[in-house]
Amino acid sequence: MQNVTLDVKQNGILIEMELEKAIDQENIAAWQSDSDWFYITLYQVTGDSSKLAADKLPEGIRDFQVIISQESTQLGVRLHHPIEYYDITQDETAYQILASLHYPSDLFTALPALQQYDTMEKELGMPKSLRSWMYITGFALTVNGLLTQEQDETNWETKIGLGTLFATYIADKLWPKS
Repeated sequence: MQNVTLDVKQNGILIEMELEKAIDQENIAAWQSDSDWFYITLYQVTGDSSKLAADKLPEGIRDFQVIISQESTQLGVRLHHPIEYYDITQDETAYQILASLHYPSDLFTALPALQQYDTMEKELGMPKSLRSWMYITGFALTVNGLLTQEQDETNWETKIGLGTLFATYIADKLWPKS
């Protein structure tokens, strides 16, 4: 192994490993311990632990260890948050392995980037002055129509007044507030 890069993101951590040659995917193992450590073991890979050790750890990583044995290289990353799932891919042409470690999704609700978005439901309702004017007009037309109508027929004022009241009610329920 030639180089290891640790990159902390809001939703997890990226670990990029540069190798001298490609290895079989079966020779890559990863797991998480109960003590906040996440381990990646690369079988049949060697390296110099002093060159691979990080001089300065990115914020979000508590500790980083490189353990070299005769048969494998193990990277240990101690984190502040548990890993919910991970994905390890290999670019065999560039001899690189990328491990994407993802935090649990319930941590996303606390992310500053997501707090900028308005997640509240849009409130509905027409402007108060328009709503008042429409209700007063509809009520006045309806009352005037009822007072002046003949016994058997409903006059135009009653019809328009009731229609205005109904339309105002529906529009008020569907009109998005700005």
